[in-house]
Amino acid sequence: MKPLLLITMLVALYSQPGHAEQAKATNPAGIEVIGKGEVIVKPDTFIFTITISERAATANDAKGVVDKKSKEILSLADKLYIADKDIESSQLRIRPIFAQENHRPQPKSDNESTKPQQRPALIEVSRHITFTLLNLNHYDQLLEKGVQLGVSSVSRLRYEVSRADFFYQQALDAAIEDARMKAQRIAKHAKVSLGAVSYLKESENFAPRRVYGMTADAPNYQSLPAEQQISAQVRMIFEIN
Repeated sequence: MKPLLLITMLVALYSQPGHAEQAKATNPAGIEVIGKGEVIVKPDTFIFTITISERAATANDAKGVVDKKSKEILSLADKLYIADKDIESSQLRIRPIFAQENHRPQPKSDNESTKPQQRPALIEVSRHITFTLLNLNHYDQLLEKGVQLGVSSVSRLRYEVSRADFFYQQALDAAIEDARMKAQRIAKHAKVSLGAVSYLKESENFAPRRVYGMTADAPNYQSLPAEQQISAQVRMIFEIN
C-alpha cells in the first residue's frame, strides 16, 4: 500500500500547479474594469428611394408615363449637381393586373377549368430611383417634385455617417482611456500600484449604429437630422505591482 500511496501523492503534487496555472489563465489576477467611450457626430449622407408606377391598358402606355416622370425627377437631380454615381435607377418592373385581384376569388367549377386563360385587365409598370445625397436641402426639393408628379411612394429617409469607422476609432480610444482612469482610481483607493495591461477585449455590441429619420409626407416637410452617437466598449485587466 505504501508505493501506491506515494504515487498518488506525487500525482497530486505535480497536478496542482497545472490547475493553478489554468485557473490563473482563465481568471487572470489584477484589476478588471469596463471602459466606455462615445463620439457625437452629425450624419452627412442621406439616402431614400422614390417609386414611380403607373397602370394602363398596355405596357407601352404605362411605360411612357413612368419614363416621363423618371426623366423629370432625374432632370431636377442633374440641375442640383447630384453625381450619377449617387443615383441608382432600377430596371422597369412589369406586372399584369387581373380583374379578380380586386375581388374575393371564387372556387372554380369543372366547366371553368376548360375556359381559356383570362387576359390581364391592366398592366402595371414601376421603377425605383435611389438617391444618395450629401446635401440635405436636395431631399426636400426632390420630395416636392415627386409629390407634384404624383409618385407612388417615397421611402423612409435614412441618415448615415460616411466616416463612421474613423469616429468609431475615436470612441474606442476614449473607451480605453476611460478603463485606464477607472483602474487608476481603484488602485489608488486599494493602495496598490497599477501595472501593465494583461487582458483587453473589445465589445462587439458597440459597433457603429445608424440612425433613421422620419418619413416625409408633404412637400413643406423640413428634414432635420438628429445627432448620432457612435459608441465603443472594452474590457481590460491591469496587473497589480
